[in-house]
Amino acid sequence: MGKSKEVGGMGFRDLECFNTALLAKQGWCLVKNPDSLVAQILKEKYYPNGNFLETPLSKRALYVWRSIWNAKHLLKEGLMWRVGNERNIKIWGRKWLPSPTTYAIQTPVRELDSEAKISELIDQDTQWWNIPLVREIFKEEEVGMICARDVWLECNAKIQKSTSDEDDFGHILMKLLDRLEDSDFDQVACIARQVWLRRNKLVF
Repeated sequence: MGKSKEVGGMGFRDLECFNTALLAKQGWCLVKNPDSLVAQILKEKYYPNGNFLETPLSKRALYVWRSIWNAKHLLKEGLMWRVGNERNIKIWGRKWLPSPTTYAIQTPVRELDSEAKISELIDQDTQWWNIPLVREIFKEEEVGMICARDVWLECNAKIQKSTSDEDDFGHILMKLLDRLEDSDFDQVACIARQVWLRRNKLVF
């Protein structure tokens, strides 16, 4: 298996790394498909009250589970939380910011507890970020990244975030409307209004 493909091998340069990657992929399947039969069986046995990423290794774990668990570190390196309807993510020590380096909060723990959840940054009346609190706790560059994350929640709608080379918003809007049905226009108007309101709150 380690021989070059040119001489009839499979070209694997490091079988140990390849095996770890396959085990990490099995761990990802447990995270992505928690309702699968295998995931339900393993959850019942090893983490009935938690999740795969947070559960400690049991001393009596079988070899198969121990192998998957030991590859979890590789999975954690590449995973990032997406803040949508899930508000139980820890503020510190979790990757949830769109920063290209750490993807995690770098501001030291001050106002809130180190175990505080993102839900504590949400204004329960408006269901938006509590911007005065966010500005009080975090660095300025992190404030911008945090407050930009509540406009586009996880959904299956046809209207989604995208990039464009157009400088004129009117042209962008016309192209968007050309591709949508009449029933989608109200949603476009609501989203545009929310974007504008969020922009004003950040600027003023």
